[in-house]
Amino acid sequence: MSDTSKAVFLSYASQDAEAAKRIADALRAAGVEVWFDAEGGLEHGDEWDAKIRRQIKECVLFIAVISANTQAREEGYFRIEWELAAQRALGIASGVAFILPVVIDGTRQPGALVPDRFRSVQWTKLPGGNVPPDVLQRFLKLWSHRAGMLKPAAAEVVADGSGGSETPRGAGRSRPIWPWLVLGVLAVGVAYLIFKPRRSPEEIAKIVADTQKLAQAVTPPAAPLPGDWPKDPELRRAMDLLNGSEANSEDFTLAEEIANRALTQRPTDPEAVIVMARTQGAFLQRGFDRSDERIALARRYAERAVQLAPNDAEALAALGSFVARSDQARAIELLNKAIALRPAEPFIYRQRDNAMFNNPQVPAADAIASTEKTAALFPGDALAHYELARHYRDVGRIAEMEQELDRTIAITPIANAIVWKSRIALWGRGDPAEMKALLERVPGRVRSLERVVFSRWAYAMATGQWEEGRIALEDLTSNWIEDFDYIGPKALLAAQLLEQQGKPELARLKYEAALAELRARQARTPGNATLRSLEVWIAHGLGRDEDARTLNRTRLESIRRPYQFAQLSDWWFSAIPSCLLIGDRPTALALIREAVTPAKAVAWDRTEAQRLGEGAPDTTAAGGRAALRMRFKFDPRMAPFRGDPEIQALLAEPGEKSAAATPNIDDKSVAVLAFANLSDDKANEYFSDGISEELLNVLAKVPKLKVAARTSSFYFKGRNEPIPEIAQKLGVAYVVEGSVRKAGDKVRITAQLIKAADGFHVWSETYDRDLKDIFAVQDEIAKNILGVVKGSLLGEAELPHATTTKIEAYTFFLQAQGAFAKRGEANLRESIRLFEAALAIDPDYVPALVGLAQARVVLPNYAYLSGVKAREITDGALQAARRALALDPQNAAAHAVIGWELFQFEWRWSEGLAEVLRARDLAPNDPWNWNCLGDYYRYVGDYPQALSAKQREWELDPLSPNSHWDLSYSNLVGGNYDQAIHWSEICVGLAPHNVDSYMPAILAAGRAGRLDLMRRTLAAARQNIHEGEGMLLLLGAYCAILEKKPDEAHRLLAQAVPLAEGASASPSYLGYCYLLLGEADQARIWLQRGYDRYDEAMVWNEIIDFDVIAANPKTRPILDQPKLKELYELRQRNARAGLNKL
Repeated sequence: MSDTSKAVFLSYASQDAEAAKRIADALRAAGVEVWFDAEGGLEHGDEWDAKIRRQIKECVLFIAVISANTQAREEGYFRIEWELAAQRALGIASGVAFILPVVIDGTRQPGALVPDRFRSVQWTKLPGGNVPPDVLQRFLKLWSHRAGMLKPAAAEVVADGSGGSETPRGAGRSRPIWPWLVLGVLAVGVAYLIFKPRRSPEEIAKIVADTQKLAQAVTPPAAPLPGDWPKDPELRRAMDLLNGSEANSEDFTLAEEIANRALTQRPTDPEAVIVMARTQGAFLQRGFDRSDERIALARRYAERAVQLAPNDAEALAALGSFVARSDQARAIELLNKAIALRPAEPFIYRQRDNAMFNNPQVPAADAIASTEKTAALFPGDALAHYELARHYRDVGRIAEMEQELDRTIAITPIANAIVWKSRIALWGRGDPAEMKALLERVPGRVRSLERVVFSRWAYAMATGQWEEGRIALEDLTSNWIEDFDYIGPKALLAAQLLEQQGKPELARLKYEAALAELRARQARTPGNATLRSLEVWIAHGLGRDEDARTLNRTRLESIRRPYQFAQLSDWWFSAIPSCLLIGDRPTALALIREAVTPAKAVAWDRTEAQRLGEGAPDTTAAGGRAALRMRFKFDPRMAPFRGDPEIQALLAEPGEKSAAATPNIDDKSVAVLAFANLSDDKANEYFSDGISEELLNVLAKVPKLKVAARTSSFYFKGRNEPIPEIAQKLGVAYVVEGSVRKAGDKVRITAQLIKAADGFHVWSETYDRDLKDIFAVQDEIAKNILGVVKGSLLGEAELPHATTTKIEAYTFFLQAQGAFAKRGEANLRESIRLFEAALAIDPDYVPALVGLAQARVVLPNYAYLSGVKAREITDGALQAARRALALDPQNAAAHAVIGWELFQFEWRWSEGLAEVLRARDLAPNDPWNWNCLGDYYRYVGDYPQALSAKQREWELDPLSPNSHWDLSYSNLVGGNYDQAIHWSEICVGLAPHNVDSYMPAILAAGRAGRLDLMRRTLAAARQNIHEGEGMLLLLGAYCAILEKKPDEAHRLLAQAVPLAEGASASPSYLGYCYLLLGEADQARIWLQRGYDRYDEAMVWNEIIDFDVIAANPKTRPILDQPKLKELYELRQRNARAGLNKL
């Protein structure tokens, strides 16, 4: 390209290349350089990307081709080009053309998937990419201006840098200077009124007393206010715009223009000055503009109004409303005078009541009483009731607040009243469906108000309805939001939505745009603490958590401590979520502790709380806990922390079960934490983990000694938590920790035993040995531990010995254990390979045989995407387990594997139960045995026994995802839906990428009729799990059936059919869904396939109800087949005994 500084960049989807070429050819024929990448000659990979970015940075005009093809593609490189152009536009002066959207078909602007900057510029229609001569001339004129060949005319129609295409307001208009000189002179006369010294408490008390007398004396006339003020019809129109129940910032701007025209013609007209003063004050009060310039204008006109009309009620009200910002006592005096002059004007009463409430020297009870009297005086004034609702909120009286909101909305559907009620629905009642229904009642004209948009965005975040959030943000014409709820770039809200949708590249572009907006604002208002807090979020979004933590430390200095949290406190960009997400967990926990600790005396600044839109702090522990529980429940960013044991403990009500509830502590109990890997080669971590686990396994075989399971003990790996807290969460009296350093064939092991009650180090030792002596070291450490804890408690316990002496086999075994612990299909397959490698060296290595059997028997649960049948996967599991029992007849884990395989995959119920009971008797403290036993009881319909077994599993392994979702399923089948949902929500925090974490809550919510919760949980599952996951597709179909959406159900079932044919989805559950749709023939085919394949889901009574199958004559015969008939009879017998309910 000859001169890239004068080039036009043409951006389009690949499907629109032909139309784009027509545009490029037309421009080139007119002598314009066009960057058009379809002609080849472009570099590949990183070079190509860099060149694209450079060209967008250097071009003079950016033409975006918009079409049905761009609409159909939610992702594509052209979208990155669009975002880069929008980001560059931030630095281009207003009134300068840059972005030129071109529509080549019937795509409509309102629903177009384009960056926000594109919406405020003029769009051009070029059907098929054909450029008419008149349009080409306009393009050339814009290009000439940008290329420096012409000077733009003052009134030229051009597109501004943010996108607008308009005639500049007031172009060519000159304004007289003398009125402002007059205003400046006259302002001196009222300075004393503004800056008068603050009053004493006695003066304040007198003012309040006078106010109360006035409220008692005034009886407004029944007739409405006369409609003859202002006398000027245009000024009256301006006041109507300000007072409209659906007024927005555009109305205020129009009112300002009307008042400004009147002042230009009549600069000393009191009516015009008063209307302008009211307009400037309205901008401030509604939060549409709180800039220093606006404050100065409001001050100037309020002072001028009183100078021109010192006894006019409206003038006094305008001044009183303004000075209430700094001198509430003076404001109350002025407003009381105004009330005496015009006793039937509710606006003045409302301003007086606000001034009283904002005055910290006026008791809150007095301010509330005055506002209540105002609402009683004007029962038909919606804003009087709304102000009362707002003040009830400010003192924490939420029930009364909601009553007044209802009265407000019954009179007029004021947007702010609806917004606050919608937030009570979400944060108070946990009902997003009600929130949505309320927000839909907001009048269409004010749905684009920033506060409404922010609430719609919050609903989208809380429910996973991302598209609704995107549409809400598109309703905003400004890229910067300035409201009481949120002050900051719109791009930050968009980035949060994209991040939750799993679109990191697009989210990053939005974060970069947000940072550019933020930097521009910071340059204008340096030192703004609100902007600094937003910078924390942007730095985190850009992956700069270290910078975010540095910024956050400064931000935290401005937070009031002890930290308080109320039902309606701001959350989305507040301290607790930001600390958690940037990795400052200790500070987050400290803030949560303060919020849930009863505060007997809190220095509460009610003026500041009102400014922030917060209620009074809830000084009860229960109030803070309830408010925070709702936030953790509905904020999708908090999913990784919902299962955090300490957070769960802090938020749980006294006596309530939580993820952090701990079993009773037994003196005969110990936990072995993951030993630290101090080796130079970090790949040796498997070795340090393996040493820890082997020591744990040795101790676990000692009778009467309770040993915390590996999953729970290793939960604390990498977490710097105090030993007493760890022990409390694990329910143990002693904790073992240590380190391993391996170098060649040498190893150093340090171990120490700590008594949890006082943190005392009972014993510690360091061992420097050859690697071949590792087994002796393990025995020695175990003996020392037992020597401390056994005494009279354990008697003379015999210590098991190592079962191999071959260090190579042992190394493979440790590596296999590490892979097995990570779960997932790939890790389990790798563990099988490593166990088999260990056995190739030592065929009689019992722990490796048992590990191989366990890996093979659990792999089917993680292999839905492999297309491999369950029976083929478990091939060899029984063989390995039986070989282990031949060498060690008392091996409990081998018995459990055999039992679980028999009833789970071969449906041999009595034989399987016998093996699992044998395993439990041999090792009663092994959670795996209780897991298997609980599954058996759940399958046969003995739900009390199932729940008891799963409860014991959880006590032994309290931080394992498996034990949590087992409790959830057991509560689900027993009809205890609330508990099923509770445990499932904890699972999501512990294992957010496993379908079992979501499935119990989805099923329980559906059966309980809580369809909104069902939809929300399904949306979260789809966000975190591969869309094609077979079980997830079937769950989606099941939900569609419950919602009476048969077309959607059929669509999802059609996607699941090929997966079921390849054994990547359950044929049984597929058939069951067809049965629920009333398609018995299809159901019979797939259910029969499930039976023929021994599909394990066939016997999962959490998803398939045998009674439903039995009720249909076409599917009933399936239950008469061997093994299923036995199982159905067991379930019916337990149901008759009342064991099918909890």
